[in-house]
Amino acid sequence: AKIIEGLMAKAKKNNVNIILPTDFVCGDKFGNDAKIENATLDKGVPDGYMGLDVGPESRKAISEAIMRA
Repeated sequence: AKIIEGLMAKAKKNNVNIILPTDFVCGDKFGNDAKIENATLDKGVPDGYMGLDVGPESRKAISEAIMRA
């Protein structure tokens, strides 16, 4: 985590946009029968759940960046 600030500054200096997720798909376990919830940075991952993937808003932002490439 100590290197993040430097990486973000280097990216900005080189006009590189790093897309970080702003929402997440969470599950109470890693399995097909997991209970699934969406979470945001503000809300956080619910107790007893783990972040499993980026959420719909993050997927949209990433897709838009890919389409502009």
